[in-house]
Amino acid sequence: MQMEDGSWTVDAPKALGYIPRLRLRQNVDPHQFVTARERAEKYGGFLSATPPEKLVNHKLFLNSEGNVGYALSPEGDIQMLFSVQQLGAPPGSGKLALLHAIKNGGRTLDCFEGHLPYIYYNRFGFKEYKRIPWDDRYAPKNWNYQRDGRPEAS
Repeated sequence: MQMEDGSWTVDAPKALGYIPRLRLRQNVDPHQFVTARERAEKYGGFLSATPPEKLVNHKLFLNSEGNVGYALSPEGDIQMLFSVQQLGAPPGSGKLALLHAIKNGGRTLDCFEGHLPYIYYNRFGFKEYKRIPWDDRYAPKNWNYQRDGRPEAS
């Protein structure tokens, strides 16, 4: 539901284990979004490093604390979705952000192999289309090979 101040709220059933409400602001400044994304990256380097100038045509969403957010491309690709509990994001807020993205036109997303595609995104109706082998040339900045290895992208 869109609020008077332009933000959006998402309610989800408590029975599914979600927090009851997440409030995300739309039309966030690209520089503000990138700052929040960079803070989130300190807890895992799995977000793409798209610069602010390449986000001007995206719908950008953040909560007021800057610990939950995502970008939605004009084509409906969900990008850089993050929810960082170490920065105070409530448990389940990543799921609500994904529901919010779908409700706002999100139809596709990319991610590295691991728990996200199998346990998380499949629950929301996403299906794997293809896998792309890891290539060191395209590794995210400061990728931790020892901790994260060289996962395929799907």
